[in-house]
Amino acid sequence: MNFMMKSCFLAGGLWLSVVSPLWAQSLPKLQPGMAYAQARSALMEKGWRPASQLRRFQAQPLTPVLVYLYGLGYLEVAGCNPEGWCGMEFVHSKGQRLTVITRDNYPDNDAGPLLADWYLGDELKELIR
Repeated sequence: MNFMMKSCFLAGGLWLSVVSPLWAQSLPKLQPGMAYAQARSALMEKGWRPASQLRRFQAQPLTPVLVYLYGLGYLEVAGCNPEGWCGMEFVHSKGQRLTVITRDNYPDNDAGPLLADWYLGDELKELIR
């Protein structure tokens, strides 16, 4: 590996070591099992904005879970699986993207959706907690 490549890797690693913690610092204190409504409010207070996914689903028949979540005003639903787990997407003005995973997304659940997990970026390997 030549000097130029080593310098680029070093600079890239240094940039990531500085930027990644800054992204994490812009997250509020989240706890698995907390009400999604509470987590959502805390995220919005820290500058995270729900990324509306409604356009993606306009041409498809909506599942009862999507109808329920949209009815609650959660237009950030990116998708749900048959077991009732859903992904909610947020963006930050600094360009970061956050996916929040919720569980118990059923209309008959009096507690409402609950926070299960969350991660920055595109891949689950970047789990944060």
